[in-house]
Amino acid sequence: GLELKHRFRPDTNLEARRVFLDVLGRRPAFARAHVALSWTWLFEVWWWWGWTGTPEASLAEAWSAADKGVELDDLDAEVHWLLGELNMMQRRYDRTEAEYRRAMQLNPSLADVRANWGSTANRLGTADEGVASLELAMRLNPNSPVWYGWFYGAALYGAGRFEEAAAVLHAAMAHTVVS
Repeated sequence: GLELKHRFRPDTNLEARRVFLDVLGRRPAFARAHVALSWTWLFEVWWWWGWTGTPEASLAEAWSAADKGVELDDLDAEVHWLLGELNMMQRRYDRTEAEYRRAMQLNPSLADVRANWGSTANRLGTADEGVASLELAMRLNPNSPVWYGWFYGAALYGAGRFEEAAAVLHAAMAHTVVS
């Protein structure tokens, strides 16, 4: 399911959701499956994808699965990262930051959280913090996915470091495949 979810396509996202629902049918107390399921619903409505015609319903499903995940395991950094993103979608910026900070406190070495926080910090107006978080993420994951570069370039731009941003974004563009 995770491998399917991480392809970031509508068809594989739905297939991943079916896998997670199957797992939860057999193990309803598996917190990580609730978290992964929630991501599939969030991906349908995320800023740049918009795969659904019913974003309110998908967002409600994402919240429901995330709430179950945090109820089952409040010490999972990924569920707090997810809650940060869900709060960001609803423009609850104080909650967004609080959930991200909780995720980073629980697992300071989780590179994807650091990278996403870098992007989110940039969008919240603290681009310098975003740059620092993305630089840490890239040290934690030296084989990082291309989206780290996109987020890093955007944070550099937000911090007014335009030449660096252009170089980073140009390099990220060279490694981006759009189908």
